[in-house]
Amino acid sequence: MPVSVDVANSNTQSPARGSRYIAILISSSVLFLTATQIIHGLYISPDFLGTSQFFPYDPKEKLLQERLKDLEQSQSTLMQSTEHLDVPFARECVHVMFALSGNHSGFLSEFAISLKSVLLNAPLDSNMTIHIVADNAAHIGIWPILFSNQTQLFTFTSRNQISIKTYNVESKINGWRNMVKDSAGVVFESVHTIGAYFRLFAHEVLPKSTNHVIYMDSDVAVLVNLQEIWSYRNCSTIFQWGKTRCSGFLMMNVPIFREKFWNLIRKINDRYALSNSSLNYFKDDQMLLREVYDKYPDYVSILPDAWDTHFSEGVWRWNNEELVLKNRPEAGVIHLNGGGGSKESAFEVHAVVTDQNFDKTWGIVSRYYATYNWAWTKYHLKSQARDGRGFQIVIDYN
Repeated sequence: MPVSVDVANSNTQSPARGSRYIAILISSSVLFLTATQIIHGLYISPDFLGTSQFFPYDPKEKLLQERLKDLEQSQSTLMQSTEHLDVPFARECVHVMFALSGNHSGFLSEFAISLKSVLLNAPLDSNMTIHIVADNAAHIGIWPILFSNQTQLFTFTSRNQISIKTYNVESKINGWRNMVKDSAGVVFESVHTIGAYFRLFAHEVLPKSTNHVIYMDSDVAVLVNLQEIWSYRNCSTIFQWGKTRCSGFLMMNVPIFREKFWNLIRKINDRYALSNSSLNYFKDDQMLLREVYDKYPDYVSILPDAWDTHFSEGVWRWNNEELVLKNRPEAGVIHLNGGGGSKESAFEVHAVVTDQNFDKTWGIVSRYYATYNWAWTKYHLKSQARDGRGFQIVIDYN
């Protein structure tokens, strides 16, 4: 029976902060209105008896015009300086999703490193929710990562609210397996278990209010702030990926995915069945996504190259750092595409990570996240909080 733990939200951000800035804006507006009234020869003077007197005023026009201009400039500057505050962005939330299956120590270590890269690059202007979809073995396995004294994630504070939500989907797996087989004619092989298809069922797990989610494999490292990739989300396509068409890093439109994806897969499979006597064959999750892209390209859009650096999807041909930098002068993520058959963390054993020829690109990035300690990660997030205050991380494990 799954254990439910909800680490309460302890918002250490001063509750008066937003009110303070609103008061400043109101005061600025009152000054602006008063100056306008003076210039036009009419001033409202409140007294302490609850009455008001109207009296004409003969201003020194030039002086007051200059003062009004100063007030206008001050108001404009104040509005611009408060645009970055948490109040306007309270409704904005970046969603990130992992899909985990199994509990091998190397795999869990790999996930922890990827999670660390997400936290270190949390959006500066938005809240963030990290969704972890896991089978029973993985769900149990991630407990120490979330609650151990080594990571102490539950003590972290950050610039904006960060929430981590876990979903034990063990009870859904048989239904999903049947769905994949019936809709796509898939025969499961040991190379890709049902866990590889979890991302295709995000719409059945994530809250209905989730519109877009960034999906990433456990061997993906985020290199830059996630605010940038969030700005590329497309409201009219099912999903977005890079030109290499790799499913290890996706932007998914959850409502449209729910409405269209599996219906399109059934249509594609029905056409195939009409022209082939053998219906059942193997397709992994990436092949299904590529079928939709090939047959219905209008439902898929392309992310910038910076978010399309996948080792197995042609990047291996860049056999020196000069070629890597030539082809990827900008990089938002790197994806190692597994550890070459090893069950250990790809960030520590992948050939491109251990190869000294890539010390300044693949190697240094992977080693940085693999070795960067959790205490410094905690301080990194804390240091970004406004005025030294922040929001305590919320972990919803159920």
